[in-house]
Amino acid sequence: MQTRYFEDLKDKRLLNRGNSILNRLFSTSVYSIRQLAESDSEAKAMYRFLQNDNVSEADIVRNMASNCVSCVGSKSVLCIQDTSEVNLINHRNRIQKDNYTGTTNGKSDSGLGFFIHPSFIIDSQTLIPYGFSDVKLWNRSLEEPKKDHSHHKKLLPIEEKESYKWIESSLNSKKVLEKAGEIIIIQDREGDIYEQFCIIPDNRTHLLVRAKSNRIVQGKEKLFEHLSNQSLQGTYTVGTGRR
Repeated sequence: MQTRYFEDLKDKRLLNRGNSILNRLFSTSVYSIRQLAESDSEAKAMYRFLQNDNVSEADIVRNMASNCVSCVGSKSVLCIQDTSEVNLINHRNRIQKDNYTGTTNGKSDSGLGFFIHPSFIIDSQTLIPYGFSDVKLWNRSLEEPKKDHSHHKKLLPIEEKESYKWIESSLNSKKVLEKAGEIIIIQDREGDIYEQFCIIPDNRTHLLVRAKSNRIVQGKEKLFEHLSNQSLQGTYTVGTGRR
C-alpha cells in the first residue's frame, strides 16, 4: 500500500515533520514514540507535532482515509468496525485534565482516557489492507454519573446517542469509498441498530452485523426462528493447532 503523505498542512515545517513520522511508522511498525524516535530531541519534536494546535485530529484522520481513496478503485472491500477503549489510568498523575480525556467505564477512579472507533478497510478477495476509511475518537465526561439515565437515553434521537458511532462511521466510510464497486460493512452485535438498516444499505453497500435483537422479518415470524428453519448452507472447522 502506498503511503499518502500530509498535503494540506499550511506550515511547511509541520508538513515535513508529519511526513517524517509517517515514514518511520510505516517502515518500523512501531507505535511508541520513545521506540520510534532515535533520540530524545527527535521524540520531543514528535510530541510537539502531535500537540500543535495547527495539527488537528481531523487532519490526521483525513490523511489516513485518503489512502483508501487511492487504493480501492472499483474493488469489493470489507469495512470492519469496532470500538476500543484507551485506558490511561496508570498515567493519571501525568495527564492534564482537559476536554480530550474522560471516564472510560463510568468510574473516574478506574477508567481514564478515551474511545476510538476505526473503520478498517481490506480487499474482500485478497485480504490486502488498504487503511482506514474513518476513525472516530471521543471521551465521556470526567464527572461520574450520579444516577441511571438509561430511560432518558432511550428517548434521545439516535444522533445524540453514543451508539450513533456505528451509523456515523458507516456514512463517512460510504463517502470515502464512493468509488468502490462493493462495500461490506462488518460490525459486532452493538451495531444491531434499527435505524442503521434503514439508512446505510444500498445497491453497493451491505451490512453484516451479528444479531442482538430478535426482530420481526416477515409477517409475524421472528429473525432467530426464521434462521433456524433455513437449510444448512455449509460448515467449517476451526483447528486448535495441536496434532
